[in-house]
Amino acid sequence: MCVTGRAIRTAAARAHIATLALLLVFVVIWPRAAEARQPSVSIPLRVTENGHMVTTVSINGAEPVEAIIDTAANIAMVDEGSLTAAGLAPPENPEPVTVIGVWGASPYPKVRLQNVVLSVLALGDMDAALNDLSFFRRTTNVVPATAFGHRTLDFDFPSRRLRAHDGAPRRRLRQEASAVPIEPLQGMWLAPVEINGRRGLALIDTGSNATFINRAFATHAGARQSGPEKVMIAGSTEPTDRARLAKVRRLQLGRYHVRGVEIAIADTPLFDHLGIGDQPVMVLGIDFLQHFRVQIDRERERLYISQY
Repeated sequence: MCVTGRAIRTAAARAHIATLALLLVFVVIWPRAAEARQPSVSIPLRVTENGHMVTTVSINGAEPVEAIIDTAANIAMVDEGSLTAAGLAPPENPEPVTVIGVWGASPYPKVRLQNVVLSVLALGDMDAALNDLSFFRRTTNVVPATAFGHRTLDFDFPSRRLRAHDGAPRRRLRQEASAVPIEPLQGMWLAPVEINGRRGLALIDTGSNATFINRAFATHAGARQSGPEKVMIAGSTEPTDRARLAKVRRLQLGRYHVRGVEIAIADTPLFDHLGIGDQPVMVLGIDFLQHFRVQIDRERERLYISQY
């Protein structure tokens, strides 16, 4: 086969054009991809006397107040004092918004918050439910975990810090992480769990101070009431309630387990609202989660749990 110099020059020109086209695509697409990434943030946490994990939030430039970062909240909440301090007021005829909490779904007045800054993270403007009920006696401002635009939420509870970033979950030297699949459901996350060797689902709830199981799970796992004692359960959006305790031989999440613990038994309307009330279900609250580093990979729908 004979190849002329002209053919070689033509082929070289075509290759040059193709290379320029690829470079043009790279130049056009890469900045957009970079702009889409969220900056990494590190947010300090502390545990209140009521057992909630909180940080600070500033609204419309006002002095920071405490707020719960809630993985089981469907909307932000703000109390009247914080709203007034921010120079904001609810509309005369506020639109109702449904808040889904541990004790069911309830309507609240809807307000618009301006210039919300969670610790060091600027969230901008957002809708919120106005917490105007007098029976609240604890932290009453709530920011849902869905307000974060990051891929990974790294709740490092032993270090009292939340790190949010767009990369894959990170591991530390000599720290074994157990990967657990999670199922998103109405903005919340459910993970498979075992009690006494019996499988069920666990709602990862950083807004609840206590871990508890429903009666279906207690029956399924053979967990019986241990005595007349009761434990107080406080969600981030509801009044406190009491539930009876049951003795559990073994509670396992991924490769990690605890033995010989007492867990509250409570049938919450939340499970019915989610359509899983007849299944073995539980809530994993701060009393359990605070002993672990819990990373939620929203892109791969995985939960990574580890201990130091």
